[in-house]
Order: sequence, then C-alpha cells, then structure tokens
Amino acid sequence: MKDRAWTGVLAVSGPSGVGKTTLRQALRARDGRFENVAAFTTRPIRPGDSDRLHISDQEMDRLISSEHCIGVNDVYGARYATPVRPITDVVRQGKVAVLDWPCDRIGELRSTFRAECAVVYLIPPNSRVLRERLTADTRDPSGERLRLAIEELYRIRASGYAHVDHVLTTASDPRELARVVEQLLANA
Repeated sequence: MKDRAWTGVLAVSGPSGVGKTTLRQALRARDGRFENVAAFTTRPIRPGDSDRLHISDQEMDRLISSEHCIGVNDVYGARYATPVRPITDVVRQGKVAVLDWPCDRIGELRSTFRAECAVVYLIPPNSRVLRERLTADTRDPSGERLRLAIEELYRIRASGYAHVDHVLTTASDPRELARVVEQLLANA
C-alpha cells in the first residue's frame, strides 16, 4: 500500500436507480476524506436528496455563464451543472471530491482533471432488480427511466466501458462497495 492516501476526483456513474447516492453516502460514512460535491439542478429536490442544490432556470443560466461549469446536462426535463471550483477546493484540502456523474460526460471530467480522476461505474445485478428499484420510489411511472437506464447499460458495455476505471455490481452491501472503492483508490 502507498504511504500517502489518494486524493482527487471520484466520479460515481451509472444509470438511474443503480445506487450511486447510496454508495456515495457509504463512502462518506466510512471515511471523512470522501467529500460529496453537489451538482446544481433545476429539478425539485426529493426528500433525503442531499447531493443536489435546487436553483431556478434563470439562476442556472447565470451560473453557467459566470462559472467554469462541467457536466452541463439535461436529464428528464431538468438541467444540471457542477462548478469546477468546489471540486478543486475539496482536492486542495487533501480530500476526495465525490461526484454523481453522467456517463456521457466522463470524457469532459477526465479532460478537466486528468490524472487526479477515477471513475467507478455501477451496474445492477440484473434488469429485474433495476426495475424494482425504479418502481419502488415512484420516479418511473411511465417506464421511461428504466428504458433509458437499460439503453445506457448497453451503450457503455458496447464501448468497452470507455473512460471507466472500475465496474462494480451493486448487489453487494453498500458498505462493502465503499470498502472496495477505498481499496481500489489506495492502490491507484
């Protein structure tokens, strides 16, 4: 094991409902070096959703025009953006900035943070489990999230998991996944 703990940007990516927030919370609970960096969104915040900051469309326009933002994205009718400054501030403190990151923006994240970036892509154990997760919280009454999640899984698999460092199945206990991620970073 290395003498110095890894610091940098950890992107947790995967389709909707796969457990990204659960893993991020488990990492934070396991080790205070893991600092979640919230994205701004125009989507109303759901109960228990601590990894997003709600702003209006006008505020989003101002944020994007005045800050260096990455991950600017439209998902399910809502806009998302993450300013670079909070990420770099966390890394300068010797911590790991943990992001919930869209897979189609991983290249942008890597080009911004280069060597100090690691990407973990989460996959469900099977489509039945993913369907259960998405229907359990009523976020997918039309089935659109499930359809798009399955499309994303096919696309990323077909790409050979391009730009992804580690692929983990979320069948495990989140604390066990957090331990695995921490071990992977220790050996980075």
